[in-house]
Amino acid sequence: MKLNIWVIKFLIFSFFLVFRVEAQELVSFKVNDQSVVFYDYQDDRITISKNCVKKKKIQPCMAYKALQAASFQTLAEEKFQGGANPGAVICKALKGKVVIGEDKKANENSFCLFEDKSIIDNGSLSYYATQNDNVK
Repeated sequence: MKLNIWVIKFLIFSFFLVFRVEAQELVSFKVNDQSVVFYDYQDDRITISKNCVKKKKIQPCMAYKALQAASFQTLAEEKFQGGANPGAVICKALKGKVVIGEDKKANENSFCLFEDKSIIDNGSLSYYATQNDNVK
């Protein structure tokens, strides 16, 4: 029986997150003049808004689903000209809105905001795009 490559990718990705995404840290950024709390899963390179997490487990919000869909392979090279942030390019391709967050030390970070109000770090999108493309 042949399994579709997307089914295999989904199963591997889901297994990885179910069993690895445990240790996390809460971080806060001001995004669009509102304080947003994020879970920062450093070992898994995921920083995701708290509204995507229940009982310390990531739920299937749009930001989480974006990690599975992230890929550089479908994007034209021109999108990256001029030093464009790779995660921001992926964010726009996935119909998200690029927003900047600022922590209490005035450090800025680039995030992707989706219509369900879930938010993912653009660095996470870039990392998972690379991982997803290496599986293909």
